[in-house]
This record gives sequence, structure tokens and C-alpha cells, in this order.
Amino acid sequence: MPKFVCSLYSNEVWNLSPEQANKQTFNTDGEAKEWFKQYCESPKFSGYTFDGNYNKNYVSCDGRSIGYINQYSDNATH
Repeated sequence: MPKFVCSLYSNEVWNLSPEQANKQTFNTDGEAKEWFKQYCESPKFSGYTFDGNYNKNYVSCDGRSIGYINQYSDNATH
């Protein structure tokens, strides 16, 4: 089952406590996209591309990159 982890460039999820990171981890892409709406009224998403480690969906707001969604699976790297 894939998971979707949201991360802001200003406070990347990898620097957060496990409890905080869990609050930014979702079961669906739609839930992950909704999470970004607290930081941007109309976020734009690049679509998923593989960056060598994860399927990553970059997020921008008003033309400025603000973060990304990593998609990962418990049983696969991509």
C-alpha cells in the first residue's frame, strides 16, 4: 500500500520527530494534496517523477516552489 509524505522546503519532514512526520503522512494522493492547502490556497503540482529514490510530486504556490510529496511503498522503492 503506497504512502504519501508531505514536506515543506522550509521545514523538511526528514528533520521532524516521528510523531510530527506521521501527521504529514497520508494514505492517498488526494489527502496529501489537501494538506498543502493550509500553506497555499491554490497549490500547483508537477505530477510524479522518479528522482532516483522516490516518486516525487513537486508543489508550488504563486510560482514559488514550496515543497513536495514523496510516494513510497512498504514493499518497493518506487
